[in-house]
Amino acid sequence: MANRYFIATLCAVALSIGASAQTFGGLTLGQSEFLITDMVQYSQFSPNYGTARSTAMAGAFTSLGADLSSMSINPAGLGMYRTSEAGVTLGMNFSSSKFNMPYGDNSSNELSVNNLGAAWNLYQSSGPLTSFTFGFGYNKLADYNYHLSARTPNSVASIADMFEQLLGGTPQSVLSTDNVYGVTNQYLWGAVLAYKNYLIDPDPDSGTEYITTSIAPNASVEHLSQVESTGHMGEFNFSGGFNMQNKIYFGFTIGIVELQHNKSVYYGEKYTNNGLVLNDSGKVIGIDQTLPSDIPLISTDYNQRVAVNGVGINFKAGIIYRPTSSLRLGLAFHSPSAMVIDRRYQGQMFVKGFDVPNDQYVDSDLLVQYTDELYSSCEYYTPPRLMLGASYTFGQKAILSLDYEHTWYNGMALDLNAGHVAKNEYKNAIRNNFKGASTLRAGFEVRPIPLLSLRAGVAYYGSMMKDKNAIFDNPIESTTASTSFGLGLNFGRCVLDFAYVFQNTQLSTYDLFYYQNESGSFTSASGELTGNLHRHQAILTLSVKM
Repeated sequence: MANRYFIATLCAVALSIGASAQTFGGLTLGQSEFLITDMVQYSQFSPNYGTARSTAMAGAFTSLGADLSSMSINPAGLGMYRTSEAGVTLGMNFSSSKFNMPYGDNSSNELSVNNLGAAWNLYQSSGPLTSFTFGFGYNKLADYNYHLSARTPNSVASIADMFEQLLGGTPQSVLSTDNVYGVTNQYLWGAVLAYKNYLIDPDPDSGTEYITTSIAPNASVEHLSQVESTGHMGEFNFSGGFNMQNKIYFGFTIGIVELQHNKSVYYGEKYTNNGLVLNDSGKVIGIDQTLPSDIPLISTDYNQRVAVNGVGINFKAGIIYRPTSSLRLGLAFHSPSAMVIDRRYQGQMFVKGFDVPNDQYVDSDLLVQYTDELYSSCEYYTPPRLMLGASYTFGQKAILSLDYEHTWYNGMALDLNAGHVAKNEYKNAIRNNFKGASTLRAGFEVRPIPLLSLRAGVAYYGSMMKDKNAIFDNPIESTTASTSFGLGLNFGRCVLDFAYVFQNTQLSTYDLFYYQNESGSFTSASGELTGNLHRHQAILTLSVKM
């Protein structure tokens, strides 16, 4: 398996098994934990959710200003306001994903408020401090509305193999207790569900080992997976911008971050050549004489639900220097957002088989098997950002703006309040797998007549992955390219802006499940999945000068 690198997501597993080199992971096995891939997802912000003007110019606003999105990009831009302004931005988001092995519907649509706020020009003078503008507003930072689904080819690998290995060493007497989830580690909860749903059985020759008797060795296993995600991250900003004689502008922002994210992960297996002959509807029409057991399996459905809520605080500071009347140079720093994140998790499993002796179906959903609901909390720190920008105005007719941004993804941090060992495990995993990433943005605006402005922009978000061939347990957004267009209509006190954005995001490769034994061999693994996420946005801003 050359150039194949699995990222161990279950840090708690590694801590629990001590010196053992066994590793479990994949989309289906890691949902009960807060993963390093979650940390990346909650660190990826985009200026494409600001005002329509800034979005149409790809968010290249580090050296520009007099826009409500300046509070989230470079607050020094507030100093360029000469009057007060209030505005609201609505966005219609359309997303779709495409995988190498597609399955099901992969589209998602959402209407949201991208930006809402006001900037008050509170002070003007002919002295060294020419003006001061205070701003308050809301800006959307990230969108988590998407569907991912895939179907992997038939193989002999089953998630039951993972659950056998996971439960190995757990006394069978523990699994029969009333409080089984309370006395087992959370990374075992999926395996406990498999035991309770008869996907795996106790080994009659051992009190601590488990086997799968209902899947024949030559049975083909089809893997189906689906991720449905909804939610967003936004920021409430309190900002101030200063203008020093129309030459130097500087500003600050205190941001209050709010996070809402709900994710449902479905994984299913269908078994063929398992001693049963099924029709197209999955009904048994014949029985092979080489049955794996008295009740061979037909299918397994495993659903997991994750609900995340968080709140945090950050600080932004920036400066814009105007060496000539046409040239502007900008610099902004975004501190890490210090967040408290609460997480809820629950799993559910249905297993369907056929009772050959009694000639009837057996469906475990009659037992209504759920895990306990797991509540957890952690302190999370997003990476810091540095932004550089330059823009040039061609009289009153056109603007060209360029931005460079560097994000230190290897500076993310997580504290589970579980001691220094766990904290350092995450820290080492982040530094071993992620690096700083660069983003380039360019925007252009032309004003053929005073009433009309035409805009366009392009952006490229570089990858934070140290190894582009790395295989993660959850797909993360590796690289993104975006193209945007827009126009503005200036009616004097009232301005109407429109923008359209297309984003193409390359997702990292990931597995549904895998088990690596102590010798380093992958004794069972699902097929690799790769895909792209496409986002289309239509954005409308209405602003009023006051």
